[in-house]
Amino acid sequence: MGTNSKEAVRMRLTQIFKYLQALNQIKNPVKKSIDDQRWKLWVSELPKHEDIECRFLELGREPDAEDSLDILLKVRRPALTQCPEPPELIDVAT
Repeated sequence: MGTNSKEAVRMRLTQIFKYLQALNQIKNPVKKSIDDQRWKLWVSELPKHEDIECRFLELGREPDAEDSLDILLKVRRPALTQCPEPPELIDVAT
């Protein structure tokens, strides 16, 4: 393969990738507003739960000795419990 053909292949590949990049930008435009997203959950609307610690809302308070200043939102997996047995009236298994 000569130098000219390598350069031609490189230019052709560059054109293809630029085309794909432009096509992606048209088909998947950047959403610049939160209202354009499919869903949103504001930090102030996080559920009050023992496994969710949100320090965004606690920035004015004094940190405890065990607080890590690097962590602003901490979510732990809750302990799952068995669901209760359905009443006989709606139990499908019987």
